[in-house]
Formats: sequence, structure tokens, C-alpha cells
Amino acid sequence: MAKVKNLALDGYINFTPILSYTNAIFYFVDTVRNIGKTWGIGRLAWRRAFKRHKKTIFVRRFKKEAKEAADSFYESVDFSNFCTGLVKFDPATKKGNFKKRGRTFYIKRCGRWEWFFKVTYVSDAQTYRSADDVACDLILYDEYTTTPEKYALYRGNEVEHFIDLVVTIARQHPIRCIFTGNKESHQNPYYSYLGITPPPSNFEGIKQYKGGSIVIYQRNTPLADSKNTASQSKLSKALKGTPYGAYLFSGAYKREPKLKYYQVPRDANGYVQVRFKGELLKITTKGDYFYINDKPDVSVGVLTDNVAGGNRLDIQINKRLHKTQLKDLEIAIAENRIRYNSAKTFEVAQRFFKYFNFIQ
Repeated sequence: MAKVKNLALDGYINFTPILSYTNAIFYFVDTVRNIGKTWGIGRLAWRRAFKRHKKTIFVRRFKKEAKEAADSFYESVDFSNFCTGLVKFDPATKKGNFKKRGRTFYIKRCGRWEWFFKVTYVSDAQTYRSADDVACDLILYDEYTTTPEKYALYRGNEVEHFIDLVVTIARQHPIRCIFTGNKESHQNPYYSYLGITPPPSNFEGIKQYKGGSIVIYQRNTPLADSKNTASQSKLSKALKGTPYGAYLFSGAYKREPKLKYYQVPRDANGYVQVRFKGELLKITTKGDYFYINDKPDVSVGVLTDNVAGGNRLDIQINKRLHKTQLKDLEIAIAENRIRYNSAKTFEVAQRFFKYFNFIQ
């Protein structure tokens, strides 16, 4: 396991030690906020172009976010100076080795301009269907984590759209993907889709999954940056003891529910199994309580909002019909008789409950 201190240099995340895990294709970098992830991404992309003639795709979730990111990337003077060797092109003097047009960034090499950095969005895979550039071997998905409400704004299966983008760009040459995000939510559709269990929320360091093909780097502490230490210290003191303070400075998830978690009793009775928005729930009962975990037996079928690609025994949700059938659950929610096995299960269940208007 890499030492955390080697992954943060001069106020930004250093991606080189993370990418040293060469068997991986997906690298997830989950950290507290204001830790220099975007600066680290910009520096990495520029150094790859300047020194190794490599090209990078930068991804955001929505088209509007991609446009805003492209408009601001490398614009800061401090940021430009931080990327050694970058000299913005001056049309008057014809000097400089860097320029931008739309959402594409160019470097001048041997008298010719060539792109090295393109900004796109998740559902834009079709744009790259005719592109096959062996020098384009890295995809950076910035701010891939968000809240359940914002995940829900994406139309379609975000994870599969992103994978389609990866496959389209990769074609016949190797490619690697770095996901960067803050600890916004326990619900992570990428981890769920890939079938991996994230590290505990208090873990710092690197873990590998699926034969080293997936790497997760998690950091819960801010950087010791001398330029920001004083102001960060004041903010830390002001927010001490608050959920937001724990999110900013201690690596807690932004919406860490203050709950006691329970394992399902062995003699609990089955109530309903659910796959909702791609996430799994198993709801059982014992006595007056409902117990919810994320380990249903999908081989016997589930109640789902999408039967496509599932088990032939799956049942499509009918909101009016099944709300009536789930009346006991609705009453238990109102009377606070629900017990969860994890914070993630709690988050997923809240989306399911809101769908049926069991909660506001």
C-alpha cells in the first residue's frame, strides 16, 4: 500500500504513485475537498503532452459542466505557471506553445499544432466513434461523485454510458481512467456496477480490487499547504462539531447519517427484495421492526423499476399497486421502526421511499 504522504505534493494531488499500479484500468481518487485534484489533473495532462506526446480526455457529467470546465481550464495565471513549459500563444507575436479552441486544447510541436486535451461529457460517446488515436491513452472523469438527487438528474444509465465512452476511445489500444471526487455520498453507482465494496470511511491509502484492475485511493485529511493553513485552521475551528466540518476536514461523507446499524436477524421473515435505480435492497421483518440490507437473493427475482436484463422472475414496479402492498412498510417508516445495516443502504432506501412518497 502506498503511503498517503507521498501522494500529495506542494498543495496538489500527485497522480504518479497512483498510476504506478500498472495493471489497473480504473483508478478512483476519493478525498476531502480543496486538496488540489483539479490542479493535479491539469499538470498531469500537460506534462504527458509536453514530455511524452500523450493525449488526454477530460470528462464531466453534463454538457453544461463540460463547457464551463473548458472555458476555465488553464485560464488562471497561477495554474499556467504551475504547468512548467506552458506558454500561452500570442497571435500578435506568434509565440507560445499552448492554445484553446472550443473544448479542445492544443500544443505546438515542431511547428505544428496538435490537440492534447479534450473536454467532453458522459453521454457524448458518439462524438468519438471515428477517433482512434493510440496517443490518447488516459481518461479523467472529474467530480464523478455527487448526491443521490444529482445522480438522478442524469437520463439513462450513467455507468454504462461512461463505459461506452471508454470502449469507443480505447478501440484497439490500452487506456486508463482516473475518477476524482469528493466524499459526497455513500451511494456510488460505479462501485455498485463493478461489484466492489469501498474501503471504510476512515481508511486512508490505496486498495486494489479484481486482480489489481481497479485501484481506490482514499484520503480523509487536507493538505498541509502553507498558503492556506491559517485560513483552513480558522474554518476548521469554526465548523468543529458540525457535519460539514467533518466532511471538509475529517473525511466523513457529506451526508453521514447519525444512525446505529443492525445486522439482519437470522430468523427474520422476508418482506420484499428491490433493485431500484440499479441499487439492491433486501427488506425483512422481525417483530415490529423492518430490517434493510443490500444483499438480496437476485436469483429468485426482485421488485424493480427496470426488468430489462434481469431475472425472468423480476417484477416491474407498478407505483399505485405496490404502494398499497407496501402499506405496512410505509407505517413503519412513519413510526421510525426501520433498521439499516449501513449508511449506503440508508441512502438507497431513501430514494426508494421517496419514489412511493413514503417520505418527503
